[in-house]
Amino acid sequence: FNTHLHHNYIHHTGGEGFYVGSSFYLGHDKTCDGQTVTLMPHVMEGVWIHHNIIHDTGWDGLQVGAAPVDCAVYANLIDTVGLEGVQYQTQGIQIGGGAACDVYGNVVMHGPAVGIILIGAGEGAIYNNLLVDFGGDGIFADDRDVFSGHSYAFLHNTVVSPGRDGIR
Repeated sequence: FNTHLHHNYIHHTGGEGFYVGSSFYLGHDKTCDGQTVTLMPHVMEGVWIHHNIIHDTGWDGLQVGAAPVDCAVYANLIDTVGLEGVQYQTQGIQIGGGAACDVYGNVVMHGPAVGIILIGAGEGAIYNNLLVDFGGDGIFADDRDVFSGHSYAFLHNTVVSPGRDGIR
């Protein structure tokens, strides 16, 4: 409960700059003593990630999962992500796996895939972000079956030089 990650300088990582919460909100199957069991993640309530500088990451700049209540990612500078080129690990900011976050006031630059990606995420507002020079979309959102009946709001974002769509 009430996780605050702020005013950090994270640089030259082999993996993510921040990996907060689980990517497997609906559970992850493992074999234990010859039987398949579903392991459920811990759920985080109250996650605030702000005023960080994240530079030169091997994988995603910042990833949040399993944070379905009271989550905000704001006022971060994220520059040059996904340097290892590992598939699905090359986003600027990833909100997914059961996270419902507002994402605002971030500057996210230079990566091979997507600036901000929302996959299996809950309701949230994505606004006042600057996204520059991504090989894929500036912002990508889908509606995987983690939350039903939720929606996103995209407001006042600036997307410069995406390789594909500004918002998809």
